[in-house]
Amino acid sequence: MLVGLRAGPPARLAAAACCLLALAGCARRTSVAAPPQRVIVAVDRSGSTANAPARTALFEALDHVATTATVQRATMQLLLFDREVHEAWGPEVPASSRDLADIKDRELRLDAVPRRFTCPGRMFRAVATALEKCPADAVVTLVVLTDGGAELEQDRRDMIEFGGKVAADPRLRGVLVAGIRPESRALWRRALDGMAPDRVRMAGPGREMESALQQWARDLRPAGSNAHGAR
Repeated sequence: MLVGLRAGPPARLAAAACCLLALAGCARRTSVAAPPQRVIVAVDRSGSTANAPARTALFEALDHVATTATVQRATMQLLLFDREVHEAWGPEVPASSRDLADIKDRELRLDAVPRRFTCPGRMFRAVATALEKCPADAVVTLVVLTDGGAELEQDRRDMIEFGGKVAADPRLRGVLVAGIRPESRALWRRALDGMAPDRVRMAGPGREMESALQQWARDLRPAGSNAHGAR
């Protein structure tokens, strides 16, 4: 801003104030907002996980993921799946229904309505739809808590189709499949073949799952960690 040579002190002060305001505006414009973070959690509630040790492990893992998402200020979306998929927590679920203890008691307790088949293909279809609804700049992580079975032939085909769609979505940062049995991993890797190997992690039950969840929590970037001014 140019100031006349004869300008008195008031004029010079006003000019300086304008310069400071302009610089502040530039700083705001060059600031890069952190992209929204979302954690999609899919929990297997089929018959193969309907035993006390498996369900207890799922509860503990779900608590860990939910706590981490809260600490890292990420939006959480919870899908429960067997032969159907139910969204128990997410943007389209009323806030009054977002109570994790109530969800576990109502939807995941062992004496709930029997659920026979594990259908991860339908889960992948639901995740693909959820990804489509995320903002274009969102950073999304998928955590699947399952023993990994896919009991129907059609569902195995759906895993390949919709798993491929999920893997190709640019918003998806990584996938953790926790609790999966070794014999089920080849099918899951085939379904997620479109993702780089270092972005897909599979862990069996017990200590392996605990370690994988702890590493996932460390890797989850805080919402404000990449908000830096332009250079």
